[in-house]
This record gives sequence, C-alpha cells and structure tokens, in this order.
Amino acid sequence: MKYFLFILVQVLLLNNSLAQDKLPRPSVAINDASLIQFMDRLEDAVNTRDKDFIISILSPNIVNSFGGDNGIEEFKTYWNWSSKSSSFWRIMQRLIEMGGGTYKQNGQYTLPYVFTNWNDKHDSYLYAAITGTYVNVRDQPSLNQSKVLGQFNYDIVKVDYERSHPSMDSPEWYYVEQANEGLKGYVFWKYVWSPIGYRAIFEKINGEWKMTIFLAGD
Repeated sequence: MKYFLFILVQVLLLNNSLAQDKLPRPSVAINDASLIQFMDRLEDAVNTRDKDFIISILSPNIVNSFGGDNGIEEFKTYWNWSSKSSSFWRIMQRLIEMGGGTYKQNGQYTLPYVFTNWNDKHDSYLYAAITGTYVNVRDQPSLNQSKVLGQFNYDIVKVDYERSHPSMDSPEWYYVEQANEGLKGYVFWKYVWSPIGYRAIFEKINGEWKMTIFLAGD
C-alpha cells in the first residue's frame, strides 16, 4: 500500500486563504482494495520497465490522442514501444508521483490532480502548477551554475515557453512566473505540470482495472 499510504496523508501545508493562486495536492480517499493493489502493481511495473504488464492493463480501445485511431497497436507505435528509452515510463512515473486526481465510486480513477482540480481562472495554455513544496527557483537553467532566487510551494505559475528548455526525451527547465507577477525564474522540469499535460484514466471493466485514456492536450 506504499502508493496510497503516501497520497492519503492530508496536505495541510498551505492556508486556504492562499488557494486562489495555488494548487495543493489533495488527499483522495480510496475504498476499493482492488484499485490500491492495482496502483501498487502499476508503480512496480513502471520502476522495473515491465512492458508486458503495461500492455495487459490497456483497454483494447485505449485513447492515445485526439483524432487518432486509438487502440493498443497505436499505443505501441505512439510510444515507440520497441525502444528501451520510451518516454512513456518517465511520464507515467510522474503521474504516479503527483497522485491525487479523482476517484469515483462507479469504478474510475484519474491522475493527476493538476488535470482534475485545475481552476479555469487560469488559462490552461499559459499556466501550469508547481507540484511540490520548497521548490527552488533559479536565475539560470542549471543546478550547479545558478543562484536560487526563492522557492515555490504548489504555486500556479505562468510559463514562458520561449525562454524554457523543455524536451520530451531530455527534460530540462521551465521559465516561470508567479500568477501574481511575483517571483520568476527557472524551475526544474520535474516540478512543473500543465493542466493539459498527460493524464491517465483507469476504469474497472468486468472486475479488472484497465487504462482507458492516456493522452495530453485539450
């Protein structure tokens, strides 16, 4: 239960009065033992790069993109499944780490919380969420050759993509600014997530949990 023991801890680090420009990670109550077991197994599969398990949990009609044919074969092509360095692993690992999301009693679970809990007050194409506390903001896109300007704590930030250095295969840095035009600088990719970034939806079908959607965009 290592996955859900972590996400069931209530995040109380942020005062509700500041929530307008912050997106704290919520606690999500899960009362389906099969889902807890499934997510633990998924986490293990991602850590060990278990391709067979991933394929086994895909819905035959899994949605991979907007306007595509969808299905398992498209999933394999889209994620370059024959490669040892498919970016699927990094993205799914981040979704699991972020957690939260929503759980519905009818047998549906969605990750991450940045997608499910986003406030439309902020344009989802321009803004993103900082997914942690005490996240360093730097004056340069570097860990070793930069000065720490301050820290973010689950802030909503505006992303300057022209000044950022993101890459699907070699993730780096995002240049961001607080929604209230305050602190700004470079943040390491691992702590920035767009509300229209990748999300995963799992559904219980005929008694088994399947991934039915894994895509990004709006």
